[in-house]
Amino acid sequence: MRLYKKMKNKSKIIVGLGISLAVLFFPIQGFSHEGSTTDNGDETFTYTQTINEGSGAPYYTAPSNGGGMGIYSFYSQDYGWQHDFPDYATANINITSATMTISAWDVDSEPKHGTGGEYDGLKVDTVDLDPGLLQGENNTTSITVFTIPLDNITDDGLMNVELDIDMNHETNTWATRLDSSILEIVYTKEVNTPPVVDSVKFDTSSPNAADGDDLVVEVEATDADGNPIDLSFRWYVDVGQGFYVDDEFAGRNDHTTHIVPAADTKAGDLWKVEVTPTDSTGAIGNKITAEMSVGFTNYYPSETTYNTLVFEDLWPTLGDFDMNDMVIWYRLMTVSNSSGEVEEIKFIGELVARGAGYGNSFGLSFSELAAANVASSSLTIDGNDISIEPEAGHDNANELVYILFKDARDYLPADVGNKIYYYNTEGDDQRPTVPITFSFTLTEPVSIGTISTATFNPFIVANGAYNRRGYEIHLPDHPPTALADVTLFGTKDDASDPSTSSYYKSSDNMPWALNIATEWYHPKELQNILPAYPEIEEWIESTGSKKSSWYSNSVKGKVWEKPE
Repeated sequence: MRLYKKMKNKSKIIVGLGISLAVLFFPIQGFSHEGSTTDNGDETFTYTQTINEGSGAPYYTAPSNGGGMGIYSFYSQDYGWQHDFPDYATANINITSATMTISAWDVDSEPKHGTGGEYDGLKVDTVDLDPGLLQGENNTTSITVFTIPLDNITDDGLMNVELDIDMNHETNTWATRLDSSILEIVYTKEVNTPPVVDSVKFDTSSPNAADGDDLVVEVEATDADGNPIDLSFRWYVDVGQGFYVDDEFAGRNDHTTHIVPAADTKAGDLWKVEVTPTDSTGAIGNKITAEMSVGFTNYYPSETTYNTLVFEDLWPTLGDFDMNDMVIWYRLMTVSNSSGEVEEIKFIGELVARGAGYGNSFGLSFSELAAANVASSSLTIDGNDISIEPEAGHDNANELVYILFKDARDYLPADVGNKIYYYNTEGDDQRPTVPITFSFTLTEPVSIGTISTATFNPFIVANGAYNRRGYEIHLPDHPPTALADVTLFGTKDDASDPSTSSYYKSSDNMPWALNIATEWYHPKELQNILPAYPEIEEWIESTGSKKSSWYSNSVKGKVWEKPE
């Protein structure tokens, strides 16, 4: 069963007043190592054991490196100690909580120090504890409470603890004094099987702070005895220092449910959740953890604006050159992890116009990506979800190709009753644009640089609905895919020369497709683009060095206008 029940069980960092230097070098009195068990009177028992500098073997022996408990110790003065739980093998024992509480002085682990801060790591039986670090502030006594994994107790009743002081440095930079380690185990004695967390996973592969995504985990847990289960959630975050710390200690609030609101996350964060199940008898199961990075979001051209793709479909002939056979407004979004590697790519747009009788297809090609690395793909057109997979036949591991739709007429239909045979190109035809969203996520994030038309390659297949797959039409100097008919290059009006990476231009540099840096209004049907946008001729002749804003200056009456 899937559960999201709230149960408060978090560690707290208790920061006290500064201690004088005179106290710093004097040991604590009242040495202890023998554990004691208390009957709590409610059918539960509490075992407590305190280890400090005077506990003696086998619990604690001062190391020969000059450091140790009660001593202000640096990076080269690591040491360890041992806790035990003699009743670990008692029949019908069910542990309901197990913690180790460390009292230490002058732990400078505040996230504000970044990677240069003091990070004192703790392991039990070679296993990193959560949060894994002593947590505290300069010149103060702090209390850090660690959860002990049950496996480290029930295997042999012994817990060997290792302290790695100032893990980020190899010179005397930061130091701390550890005063005591207190083991506390609460348990019951009854026939019962503890609950089990079967799985913990995040509900999205790329949570993204900039897009307002919450961090949400989905948990499945079971109890062999059929007892109700409560789940406790403990969250940690690495905000750039290289180690996880408690979310509240990092200044991100104290989260105790399966959700961390987007307002408490930032791009570049690394988050970890620890989920522990407890049944209605108090029996506690082993914790399970999951990790997730919060991604960076980038947009091309921006989060709120569109570029425009326009295509002429009579290639390799120029045709009427009205540049409205397919018109799409679009933007690209990429989500990257904290290392800047891309995890998700999304194409967001509007199908604007179809000034073509052909059943044209529309596709996207991505260089440096492989179909084998795609984890999932999704496509929604006009509110309808459509199944989509990478196109087959592209064996090149650096070419990922999708055909988003095979026939534009399916989404931009004619209105024959009103004698309108195209879509938003004839007369006063001003029908709504059609929303389209396509995205895919990657199994392994990749470094592909800034996404733009330099890394993605949109194209149409002229009359692709009628098995003319080879008639690809791309932006100028954008290469064809492996399924293009390259024998068409250099025929009729086309002057492509693959040997010089020159594609889809005539001998006069006239293109069959354009990527226009705005939400552009296309020429009306049979209206050549030259008189509709007179400055484009000089732009083409100068290969883009003149009249770079030609697309902003149209002749009234010759171009389509967006409906109010």
